[in-house]
Amino acid sequence: MAINFDSDANKVSITVPAPTTVTVTDKGIKGDKGDTGDTGDTGPEGPVGPQGIQGVVGSNGQDGADGASPTASNVAATGAVMKTATSTADFDFVIDEDNFSSNSATKVPTQQSVKALFDSEASARVSGDAINTSATSAVSGQIGLLRDKLGASADGNDLSDIGTPASNDKVLIQDTSDSNNLKYVDFSEFGTGNGTGDITSVVAGTGLTGGDTSGDVTLNVIGGTGITANADDIAITAGGVGTTQLADDSVTEDKLDNTLLAEIDANTAKATNVSTNLAITGTTGARTITSSDGTNAIIPVATDSVSGVMSSADHTKLSGIETGATADQTKTDINGLAITTVGTIDSGIWNGTAIASAYLDADTAHLSGTQTFSGAKTFSDSIQVDNINLDANTVSTTNTNENLLLAANGTGFVELRGNQASSADNPGAIRFNCAANTHGVTIKSPPHSAGATYTLTLPTDDGTDGQILKTDGNGVLDWVNNSGSYTHPNHTGEVTSTSDGAQVIADNVVDEANLKVSNSPTNGYVLTAQSGNTGGLTWAAASGGGSGGIGTADQTLDADRTIDTNGYNLDIELDPTGTADTFTVHDGTHDLFQVDTSTSGTLFSVNDVSGLPKLEVDETEGVIAKSIKVDDSALTAAGQYGKGAEIWYQGTSTPTAGDVYYLDSSGNWAATDADAVATSKGMLAVAAGADSDVNGMVIKGFVYLATDSGGSVGDPVYLHTTTGKLTNDVSGYSAGDIVRIAGYKVATNVVYFDPSKDWIELS
Repeated sequence: MAINFDSDANKVSITVPAPTTVTVTDKGIKGDKGDTGDTGDTGPEGPVGPQGIQGVVGSNGQDGADGASPTASNVAATGAVMKTATSTADFDFVIDEDNFSSNSATKVPTQQSVKALFDSEASARVSGDAINTSATSAVSGQIGLLRDKLGASADGNDLSDIGTPASNDKVLIQDTSDSNNLKYVDFSEFGTGNGTGDITSVVAGTGLTGGDTSGDVTLNVIGGTGITANADDIAITAGGVGTTQLADDSVTEDKLDNTLLAEIDANTAKATNVSTNLAITGTTGARTITSSDGTNAIIPVATDSVSGVMSSADHTKLSGIETGATADQTKTDINGLAITTVGTIDSGIWNGTAIASAYLDADTAHLSGTQTFSGAKTFSDSIQVDNINLDANTVSTTNTNENLLLAANGTGFVELRGNQASSADNPGAIRFNCAANTHGVTIKSPPHSAGATYTLTLPTDDGTDGQILKTDGNGVLDWVNNSGSYTHPNHTGEVTSTSDGAQVIADNVVDEANLKVSNSPTNGYVLTAQSGNTGGLTWAAASGGGSGGIGTADQTLDADRTIDTNGYNLDIELDPTGTADTFTVHDGTHDLFQVDTSTSGTLFSVNDVSGLPKLEVDETEGVIAKSIKVDDSALTAAGQYGKGAEIWYQGTSTPTAGDVYYLDSSGNWAATDADAVATSKGMLAVAAGADSDVNGMVIKGFVYLATDSGGSVGDPVYLHTTTGKLTNDVSGYSAGDIVRIAGYKVATNVVYFDPSKDWIELS
């Protein structure tokens, strides 16, 4: 077995050779220098430390020591094989197994086990050959018999006596006249009239009796009701055919005797015992024709679908038709009649075409004036009056570019009514829509609770530029000049103004008289901003009190100073020489924050409430942190990353947020693709946005992917054969694809991105 590591391709290849014979010679020359030892297994993952500066590349490892000359002791210690060895008892790679049941791919069998296997196989084969010989002889005998039946030739080499069928519709049969050999015959030879020989068996079927298997055979027809079966004929007995034997309409004219048919046609074969006296009964409704000795006939009252007698009601209707009325009155004739009287329609629905305009035009007595409709009327379609159309809740004009006028009578006015619901009032309103009727501006009345009733009268013209609309208090509106408008002054001197009215104060020229301060100053006080006081500025004592304010000049502290902020202290500590070297924030008991200006030891520390350090910056050890908290921070969008993530602002690429990229040779980012080594083996990152040097690239930490990787929480995720994506399933990968772990799934679309430095190319 050979294990090779390709440092350029970052790939490990394992080669297992075929079994070979290893011969160890006598002590040879001194062995070559040993290769550098393999890298040890990766230790358990420690806590995440702060990001340090990039370390210097380490030097190559030292060459291995020269191998020792082989001796019996050191060869045995290493498990090697000496040429002088006389037994394989201590060799782990040798197996003594007669039946080879373990099927080992790494062990060598002994001579004895190989011989035992071959001896067993040879014995089994001899036994099998004897069985096969016996079986072959039996089969040969059966084949001989089959050949005899099939008509083989004298030499027994073929079946030529059978011959070749003339067509596909031939069958192979046994021929008793030719030593029971087989031959091909046509199906037609089985038909009626072509066969020869004697019938050896006759069996009676349904309706027959008799039959036999030899000699003369007689078949007798079984008689039935009204039918007699004789030796030479079948006869129908007198009265044997009646209504039971004959179905209705089963006897047709062509089955009747010509003489009888002629008599029926001439009506000379009628029955003589049928009475011709008939009577009609009933005075209303249906009529019954009574037969003296047969079935009565009933004539029903005529309906739309049944013909019959006329009812009294129908007779009354017909009697009401005026004398001279014709049967060819058409719709046009009726519409043309001069109708002068309009009756009352008590029920029913107007349905169908409109009343003819000829009638409407002629009925001047009813249409020339105002008509009154009593009660609510419902029209199923729009109503058009002149050029005004009423359709659903829309009133519109039918003429092109025509105005829609709403005219009140006398001193009346057009009123837009509101409505009062149980939940809220809805005052009357008018809305001015846009051209597409998707939005608009609404003018609405005040609410009902205001009790407002007033009139606004618009001005007589549209006013001039800059004027505003003003009321006189009685609802009369007019355009007036805006006297309350502001025109900025053009100041000069200490305070000036720009063209847009902005005020500019010259440097170093404003004195106390030009400031608006809420109180009088006191010696040593400073001016502070107090939003609650008049003017916004207030004179107040400096923090720390007294006249020891810091001022504008550098200050020299000759002792420790404490700034007390409501019980929490900010200390500046001094060394004996009088030079401050630390800056400390503490709560009166423990140091919480400290900066040290010394050149060795801890330079900066942040401590917990007990004074123990949580974060330190040391001159020699760098950044020291007890722990760094990382989390997913409720990530919801592609490219978002959690606290503690490591971000690298590199390149000028424009990636897709939430996709995975590798750093190419130009220093930019290209989408990963597990289909090839070149797009899978490099440094990996997830794009935090669309600009790699502005939004950054996540090289480690929690991050929200653009596409979910699939699988369950806790599953490892790998580079996908789809560019820029991750997946939990590599079962479908094929030769040449790259398998590389990129992290672990922690939620839908969210992974902890921590790419492995190793990868495997499938072969």
